[in-house]
Amino acid sequence: MDEKPDVVINIVDATNIERNLYLTTQLIELGILVIVALNMMNSVQNQGDSIDITEFGKALGVAVLPTSANKGKGIHEVMERAVKIAQGAAASGVKNSLRIYDESVEKSIEKVERIIEASSSKRDYNPRLPAVKLLEDDEREMNSWKWTLFAVGYQAGVAWIVAFLIFQLRTLLGLK
Repeated sequence: MDEKPDVVINIVDATNIERNLYLTTQLIELGILVIVALNMMNSVQNQGDSIDITEFGKALGVAVLPTSANKGKGIHEVMERAVKIAQGAAASGVKNSLRIYDESVEKSIEKVERIIEASSSKRDYNPRLPAVKLLEDDEREMNSWKWTLFAVGYQAGVAWIVAFLIFQLRTLLGLK
């Protein structure tokens, strides 16, 4: 698969953020531009809780927008931001770069990334997530046929969905 998504809208359940953060960080570590749609914000507010959207976005290094899909709130804003980020990234070549580990771990990740890059025939491949998995010594994951199937299926599925959404957004917003 040679195509990559322009941007991924990661829909996160605001009432259970922790469960979704693993996928979110993996997407960011892949170098994919991500927007976090923090869904069910109405439920968070109804429970008397609050989430500092600005700080959450700063911590992740991505755009975080509140939504309440069942109320139809925030969806249009997320779609507009996705198009804007995709257009900006295409013009500037920007990629996400989440660095959540301390300096010594990041240096180790960079070393493994260089080894992966040197041994890979695909030059457009982002080696960060495999490097992290190797350093985690997640042998069960890395050597599993499920990992390979997941990686291929996930990349194809995400690319198709995002391409379809961006196409639809551009059509709806009159962008060519």
